[in-house]
Amino acid sequence: MKIIRTLLFVLLGLVAIAAIFSFMGPKTSELSRTVTIDASKEAIFPYVKNLKEMERWSPWSKSDPTNKNTWEGEDGTVGSVNSWVGEKTGVGSQTITKIVENQLVETFLDFKEPFESQANAAISLADGNASGTTDVTWGFNSENGFVERIIFFFSPLEDALGPQYEEGLSDLKALVESEVAKAEVMTTEVVEEVPAAQ
Repeated sequence: MKIIRTLLFVLLGLVAIAAIFSFMGPKTSELSRTVTIDASKEAIFPYVKNLKEMERWSPWSKSDPTNKNTWEGEDGTVGSVNSWVGEKTGVGSQTITKIVENQLVETFLDFKEPFESQANAAISLADGNASGTTDVTWGFNSENGFVERIIFFFSPLEDALGPQYEEGLSDLKALVESEVAKAEVMTTEVVEEVPAAQ
């Protein structure tokens, strides 16, 4: 009986401690990062509007070779969905909820594993300070449940996800600028092949 009572007290103590940390943890979370890309909004937008294109620069897909994606709906339109399953990425989905052409894409994130949570994400495009450049801002906001409050009490969101958002935007910048450079080279070659008018 003493052992059972001791285990019960220990269990109640752990629950009480978890409740305290959950109470002290952040009730909401918000994070964003911005990168300047040497390309127009029109050139960048396909890479943030289409969920399949987003996978090309997603930091999470790259970090989990077991990750598998499935797609629903017409990509690049409101209502299209990317669902994933992976050992590191867990189980979840991303649904496009709003599109403002060449300006904004909003999505709803629904995580099922390793724990359930939801968030709203957005990628916005604005003219950069230098001519021909674009500032791309990627961020999200969410209300934290019991588990998230405990996690973010010990591991602040900025430390946990900030570097990943920076990595993703860096890869987006490299991808877009590389594709734009290739397109410019191809255009130049085509122009040079066309004989000048006599």
